[in-house]
Amino acid sequence: MTGRIALLTVVAVALRCGGGADRVDRTDEKAIRPVRDTAQPAGYTVGGTISGLHAATSLVLQNNGADDLTAVANGPFTLATALASGSPYTVTVHSQPWGQECVVTNASGTIAGADVTNVQVSCSRTSGGGQGYCVYTLARKTLTGKCLDVGLCEYGQSVDCLGPPRPPIVTRTFCGPPVDQTRCMF
Repeated sequence: MTGRIALLTVVAVALRCGGGADRVDRTDEKAIRPVRDTAQPAGYTVGGTISGLHAATSLVLQNNGADDLTAVANGPFTLATALASGSPYTVTVHSQPWGQECVVTNASGTIAGADVTNVQVSCSRTSGGGQGYCVYTLARKTLTGKCLDVGLCEYGQSVDCLGPPRPPIVTRTFCGPPVDQTRCMF
């Protein structure tokens, strides 16, 4: 009888340990199924730093023509898709922010067994036609996004005119529409 008990004990221990590369998924007790241990290749991310992006705009970056990342603030960024070591990467600006132009440096290379963290995106205001004050709408009490050169009566869009208005509001100008005290360029 002791030989039989010893044999049953050995069988029970072997069953409990799994006996091989498979283990048992015990997250769902009604469905006990083997889970195969598979090693995934290491993935490395591509990222860097954004500077000069105006607070009221957004920028869309891509890696290798896909993997869109919409950035709305300056600082570090990381593209979502991890790549295997030896994979090429090329970071480009898919969509420029309104009123700005962004340039990417250290944009391309090959993943070398580590995350890429040295991609630099530098944004600056595009050169435009003029400068003046932001046009204000009395009915909504907001800025319109337009910049008025009150001397030449020329209008243009400006990223400077997307934030909150700054009193005092000048309700009549030489060219007509009200403006606030926010200086702008277009």
